[in-house]
Amino acid sequence: MNGTYHLETDASLNLKKTKTSDDGRPIWLAGGGIVVRSPEMKPLGWEAVPLGYVRSAEQAEGLALLAGMKHARVMFGATELRARSDNFVLVQHVNREYKISESSIQEIVSKIWLEAENFTRFKLLWSASTHVWVRSDLTPTADTLARSAAGLELRGLKGTAQRVFRTLPR
Repeated sequence: MNGTYHLETDASLNLKKTKTSDDGRPIWLAGGGIVVRSPEMKPLGWEAVPLGYVRSAEQAEGLALLAGMKHARVMFGATELRARSDNFVLVQHVNREYKISESSIQEIVSKIWLEAENFTRFKLLWSASTHVWVRSDLTPTADTLARSAAGLELRGLKGTAQRVFRTLPR
């Protein structure tokens, strides 16, 4: 399928599941949500991605974005990608608009830059719309998937999303 694919990502931290890292700083259990859409904006697939323990929401958001980029390219053959994240600072880092000071964020952003080279066109935009609970097409949102992957309660929903990437018929 030719055209620009669309990627929505989000991440959540489970503040009830905290550990102390080797350097004494807190780390939190995180989950990411990925929704891949066709150039016509039809949902192609989604996934709740366990991200393990992370130092910050920005780190979790970066890991979710990286996983989503790989899924769009490998599973759907996307060569052009427009991604959306609700983490404004991450968007600024990836778009080289803001200097990165933390090494763990630099490492993730560098991996995102490398993955972006696999696309003929890649654009990352800031969007707060990943927080809408359910879209009109009944596709789970990136936020809902991220909360599920982090083991958080989903308001009004039972169970958790599966780790396996769900694909829809094209």
